[in-house]
Amino acid sequence: MPLKIIIVGAGIAGLASAAMLRAGADVTILESGDANHVAGGQGLGFGPNAVKIVEKIGYDSQRVRAVKSKGLKADELHRLAVQDGPGRTPVLRYKTKVTDIDPDTGVVTLQNGETIQGDVIIVAAGIHTKIKENIVVSSEYATTPTGQSIFRFLVSSENARKASGHLPDWWNPEAGDYLSITRLDDGTNRAIITYPGRDFQYVNFSCAFPNEYLSQRATESWFANGDINDVLDIFKDFPTSYREFMKYAEEVKVWELQDHDPLPNYVSGRAVLIGDAAHAMAPFQGQGAGQAIEDAEGLRLLLEPGVTPSDVPRILQQWESVRRSRASQVQLNTRVASEKLDEVNSFQRI
Repeated sequence: MPLKIIIVGAGIAGLASAAMLRAGADVTILESGDANHVAGGQGLGFGPNAVKIVEKIGYDSQRVRAVKSKGLKADELHRLAVQDGPGRTPVLRYKTKVTDIDPDTGVVTLQNGETIQGDVIIVAAGIHTKIKENIVVSSEYATTPTGQSIFRFLVSSENARKASGHLPDWWNPEAGDYLSITRLDDGTNRAIITYPGRDFQYVNFSCAFPNEYLSQRATESWFANGDINDVLDIFKDFPTSYREFMKYAEEVKVWELQDHDPLPNYVSGRAVLIGDAAHAMAPFQGQGAGQAIEDAEGLRLLLEPGVTPSDVPRILQQWESVRRSRASQVQLNTRVASEKLDEVNSFQRI
């Protein structure tokens, strides 16, 4: 019989895990939000470590019109996880809030009182999930603000042409000199980072800044709407050409960046933390999504021939012995990088 795997959360880590494990397991995904909350609209940037993994599970760069700075949209992970593919199609339940888990028995309790029995519980519910406390029994690892916030939004190539009459060479693939990533900074820990997506039809803008530049503190939610006028005000002394593009921003979001200290464990019994629930980090190395993908890929150990429910705790400990040290180091490196956004310091050895 295939293992029964319950995944809490349908973000990057949860969907990637479902895509990895569906070939040999019976997978159920429990998501507290709705379908719009899951799909998302902006791009995900992947480094080579993550690209090699997602290509193994059917990621099609032509289908998602990715550019050479590899990335995809969250809805592509959704396709790989729950649409037609190898093995059994996972069950994805929206508006299903998990309130408790028992790592020893594999029982998940929902807000409506329903209980679900699994052989494995994968907690991929994000940085603020309360059920993390069922695995890491300590209050020392609460999330804390990094002191910075970030705006993210899209600008279409069509609107960029309206703004300047043409696409700049760094954006235009036909010019031959386009840049997969650009970054502007001025030593104040403000930075504008751009990268193209959807076959250069859009450019993603990430605008980081110290919290004190906002008159009202941003929330922690990735889905909070932002005001482009705030962006233009905070970056009013940055190059005019970029500011003209930014006036055409779509899907403006703003949130406060938070992280937590490296955790002492990711695993307890049959339960495992992955993604931001395990190793939340700011986006200054572009490794948040990549580390979530690595987490998911490592869980393929659960699909080894002959694995039974009694083997699960041992296999999860084996997974943690590799993943925790690596992801924790990336967390710490990212903290250093977040303090070195200016051009000179950003190239120092971490």
